[in-house]
Amino acid sequence: MSKKIYMNIKSSTIKELEEICKEIRAEILRVVSKNGGHLSSTLGATELIVAMHRVFDSKKDPFIFDVSHQAYAHKLLTHRWEKFDTLRQFGGISGYTKPSESEHDYFVAGHSSTSISLGVGAAKAIALKGEQDSRVPVVMIGDGAMTAGMVYEALNELGDRKYPMVIILNDNEMSIAKPIGAVSRMLSSAMASPFYQNFKKQTESFVDNFGESARYIAKRMEESLKLITPGIMFEEMGLDYIGPVDGHNLKSLIEILEKAKALKKPVIVHVQTLKGKGYEIAEGKEEKWHGVAPFDINSGNVVKKSSSKSATQIYAEALLHLAKNNPKIVGATAAMPSGTGLSELMEAYPHRFWDVAIAEQHAVTSMAALAKEGFKPFCTIYSTFLQRGYDQIIHDTCLMDLPVVFALDRAGIVGEDGETHQGVFDISFLRAIPNMTLFAPRDEKSFHQAMAFASKYERPCSLRYPRGSFVETASLPESTPFELAKSQLLRSIESNILFIGYGNGVGRAYQTAELLGEEVAILDLRFVKPLDEDMLLNLSKKHKKWFVFSDSAKMGGVGSAILEFLASKKIMDIELESFEYEDSFITHGNTKKVEESLGLLPEQLAQKIKNAFEFDIGVSGGDNRGVDGFYFSIGDYYQVPEREVYVVERTIPREEVNIAYFLARRAHRDVRFITDLRLGGHSWWDISLRLGLDPRTIYVVETYNDYGPPYGKAYGYHKDKYHRLSDREILELVNVRFLSEYHRISPDEVIERRQKGSHYYYDRDEHRDRVHKVEKYSEERYKKEIERDREDYKKREERYKKDREREREEYKERKETHYKTNKKEDKSKNEKYGNGNNGRGRDW
Repeated sequence: MSKKIYMNIKSSTIKELEEICKEIRAEILRVVSKNGGHLSSTLGATELIVAMHRVFDSKKDPFIFDVSHQAYAHKLLTHRWEKFDTLRQFGGISGYTKPSESEHDYFVAGHSSTSISLGVGAAKAIALKGEQDSRVPVVMIGDGAMTAGMVYEALNELGDRKYPMVIILNDNEMSIAKPIGAVSRMLSSAMASPFYQNFKKQTESFVDNFGESARYIAKRMEESLKLITPGIMFEEMGLDYIGPVDGHNLKSLIEILEKAKALKKPVIVHVQTLKGKGYEIAEGKEEKWHGVAPFDINSGNVVKKSSSKSATQIYAEALLHLAKNNPKIVGATAAMPSGTGLSELMEAYPHRFWDVAIAEQHAVTSMAALAKEGFKPFCTIYSTFLQRGYDQIIHDTCLMDLPVVFALDRAGIVGEDGETHQGVFDISFLRAIPNMTLFAPRDEKSFHQAMAFASKYERPCSLRYPRGSFVETASLPESTPFELAKSQLLRSIESNILFIGYGNGVGRAYQTAELLGEEVAILDLRFVKPLDEDMLLNLSKKHKKWFVFSDSAKMGGVGSAILEFLASKKIMDIELESFEYEDSFITHGNTKKVEESLGLLPEQLAQKIKNAFEFDIGVSGGDNRGVDGFYFSIGDYYQVPEREVYVVERTIPREEVNIAYFLARRAHRDVRFITDLRLGGHSWWDISLRLGLDPRTIYVVETYNDYGPPYGKAYGYHKDKYHRLSDREILELVNVRFLSEYHRISPDEVIERRQKGSHYYYDRDEHRDRVHKVEKYSEERYKKEIERDREDYKKREERYKKDREREREEYKERKETHYKTNKKEDKSKNEKYGNGNNGRGRDW
């Protein structure tokens, strides 16, 4: 049916179109109940979108959906039926319009009230191209979006410029006007007809010849007629108005849209729809059906509810507690009372907490005035939506240094809503503003403490918290009360590594530390502006490798703030890596899958940190397992790249180790270096397995002291090339996947020998774990192991001697062959050129 829909919609009968609407509704309901998403508004707009596609051409006419959460039917009508099952899923189609997804999507949308401005811009471009006879922008905007000032800025210009455009006002809350029965429908249709429009023009032209009094009388008569309809406001702005129209009557919708298209002027078509149309449980004004989690279609119940308390719930509880004890506390949100947890406060204190509609700019500035009057405002807005009030934060709040608290919900990755809604930029854009203080809680207790601090703080401040629950940090010390610019050291140990967490990043730092199996110091930063400078200075003396965990953009984020501080103090010996988001927009999908794609799951971060270090050589102080005073130290690390390339150096003297390391690094920068000094018989094969590496991925750089290359030089060797390798050759050989310590047997033979009982063979999974859990052997077992290693060493030495003897014999044989060959050549040349005076022949 899907292909039939988008191929035949232009020629389908009204009855067939009604069947298509039923099928679209059923598909939307099926997928949204499974995946979650926006439901009530998109069900209500089904007939309206089908009528739009019947009358207009979405390939050439810009289809501009405000917010675009109601455009699911549009997606189904534009070749995405087969992909609709992937709606809002990672790697699937977006829940909003997205031009990279389809040529039928004109613009990226996700935030409210931008559509008419986009329409005006598109209309200007169409006029400049001379395409007004073949193209017209079509805008769909909801009544809620009409509360934003940007809409009226656009309408003001459109009414003056008179660019042809069709604006469909989808009124699904009956908030603008109620239909007035058959008379209203008749007048709306009549006002859109060519007869009425021509009559109006002729009347205006006729009256112009009779002076001011006649024009005044005619104007009053027309206004009296318009009073029967609700469109007088738009008419006064210079726009034609048609409506209200039944948004579920396909025949009427198609007729009205065709007439509006033919007007060749800006016209508003006021359409009334029922939210949740076709799914009785969701029909009406209930906000909970606007955006839904997966649910059971038959009962309407959510399929799975989280048992953990969400950060939004914690915020609402904390703010309600503070408001009960402090009558000066007030608050506002921008059209998201339930989403931000303010619904309960609005019910309890309707005169102190307000929903100001989709007007973030107004919310910020109005709260600034309340702060000026001695109140304590909590401006509660999603992180992604606060971007819309940036100038007001700077100009109306921070410039005056007014104590407004900005509570930023949905900070970090928000999941299925994707690029337009990810709350990743607030730290970056707020940190740049003078007088602004930024802090964040890490769990429920610290959230209450952060709120208590905010309620008493007398300057502008912002605290951020995630969508859903905080990452669990149960075994860490309890949070202490917040103090300005003071962090909390949660784990202090003698380690070179320091984990710095901010907000929900503390939980991720903790989980990563647990997976590492290594004890690391952990700091809850708490304040990113101002920083706890004393604490950071102290820690810089103890820990030299810092890792930053924060659900925010890397550019201008937490890591950036710390690096700026270190630079200002001229601290140059700290290696810092930030696990914040890179400089790109983050796709939609399940939060865990999105984080996995970014490499930010705790297990991925733990592996990155493991890969960032290597084992180094330490001084044994006479340990008989070492050779010439060197041994393999599991505790020392050097930072190296992540690439899967390894170099094994098998010589003993330290200077040769350094030479081999330098040569390998010079030849190929992205290389890991492992030393193999045959410690107690442990070969590079053995060590690689202990490190959880596949020995067949290792490239060997070898030196010999007893024969071959001169002492003190490091050379690369390949199992099939017994000659010195240049830097370039080593670089080329980095891609060689196997170099056997035996040199003359195949990789399969080596593996077979190991599996037949050699003590060098280990289970990789077992020894991957052992890398981070150094076993404590008993003295008796230790001695046995040493003895075994010595015996094995002797056996290998015997084998090596035999190999070398054989090689020497081969060399003698090659030399003799070469001598005989040269002797024959000399004889032939002497016969040709003569022996010369000295009997040695001529100098050829």
